[in-house]
Order: sequence, then structure tokens, then C-alpha cells
Amino acid sequence: MVIKMWIAEIIFSVIMIGLAIVFWVWSGDIGGSINPADVGAAAFPRLALAIICICAAAQIILSIRTKKKLMETGDKGKEIAFDNSLNMIVAVAVMLVYGYLMPVIGFFYTTPIAVFAMMFVMGNRKYIQMLTVTAGFMIFVYVIFIELLRVSLP
Repeated sequence: MVIKMWIAEIIFSVIMIGLAIVFWVWSGDIGGSINPADVGAAAFPRLALAIICICAAAQIILSIRTKKKLMETGDKGKEIAFDNSLNMIVAVAVMLVYGYLMPVIGFFYTTPIAVFAMMFVMGNRKYIQMLTVTAGFMIFVYVIFIELLRVSLP
């Protein structure tokens, strides 16, 4: 299957805005704070979701502008070919399994496996690099969320 780049960008941006809205609503369930001056645990995720929406909306605008330029010049533009749909299916399966297992087993057990698996599915076979990126990501999450922000992860 082949799709124009500007169409793919718009589709992806709309999906990101939709997911951001869903997660914004879900973030309302995040526990409050004892201190009334504290912004609460939902403040950081909601800030990140707002930034995602702003960036996705900007991408939609840029994609529409790109389409107009392509139409004026008669250029076909870049296209994306989905040659290996099995990789997409496996990536979605990894994310679904991760989403199911993470609350059951825990964030720090399932996330490294999911990150490693996604890098493998995306074609990376440099195992040292995969382990280093996974370990670095987990250390980053631990330092920022556990040590600095004192957020308890599942």
C-alpha cells in the first residue's frame, strides 16, 4: 500500500490529538494533592498532552500547506510504502500486550521488554545499542519520575 506523505502526516496528527484527548480525560483520575498549592500529579501528563495537541495541530497546518504547494507545482510529493504490514501488526500487538501487562506486572518489568521488542520489530539488530537505549530510558524515567517528581508508577 502506498500513501502520500502529507496524508499520512494528517492521519497521524489526528490520531495523536484523539489519543491526547482520551488520555487527558483519563488523567482526571490521577490522585490529587494534599497541599492546595501543589498542582497535582495530573499536571505534568496534561502539560505533555497539551504540547502533543499543539504540535499535532501545527503538523496538520504544515501538511495542508505542503499539499497546496504540491498542487501548485504539479509535483507528486513523497510517498510512503507499507511493504511489510506484518511488522505493523507485531508492533501493535506488542503495544497491546504491554498495555495489558503493565498494570498487572509493573512498569519497571514490562517497559524494558516492550522498548527492546519495539526496537527489534522496527529492524534494529544492534543488541548492545538496544540494551543501552533501553537501560538509559529506564534510568531516565527512574530519576525524573521516581526521584525528582516522586511519582509512583504502576
